[in-house]
Amino acid sequence: MQGIGGGSLETYRFFLPARKTLFYQIATGIYRVEAPKNFFGTPEKTLTVVADGKKYFPPFPEALSQLRPLVIKPKKTIALGELDISVTPSSSESPRAVSIEFHHGIKAQRRVLSRIIRDMLNPDTPESIRKSEQSWINSLQKALSDANQQAEIPNPKP
Repeated sequence: MQGIGGGSLETYRFFLPARKTLFYQIATGIYRVEAPKNFFGTPEKTLTVVADGKKYFPPFPEALSQLRPLVIKPKKTIALGELDISVTPSSSESPRAVSIEFHHGIKAQRRVLSRIIRDMLNPDTPESIRKSEQSWINSLQKALSDANQQAEIPNPKP
């Protein structure tokens, strides 16, 4: 993510482990999602995906670059969506292929927020993690409520 506008522009590069929903604390500002840049500042055309100890370099998802700018406000939680990466097994005729899909509609945002809230309230989650994440619940519920209002769908129970 690259900051937009004046002032000190922040740039964030994210590591996304498989099957994890993550929180990242971002400085207040306006950002756009763009392809990662190399040492010289040139945008990379690929992502690095590590699966089964091997590296793959699929193209950067165009849908991520086309997101509208994100306005990050204090104490505000934003769900970007879900990034699905799949590696198809290789056969004797073809090597492994990596496909990436980015789901960023209201339904995807609702799924992400509902899953985070459910995981935080799960009694099987270690208490130390639940306590550290308890402060996020109000922000998450507000974000879920906002997403539901956009979709005009009643709040699901976490």
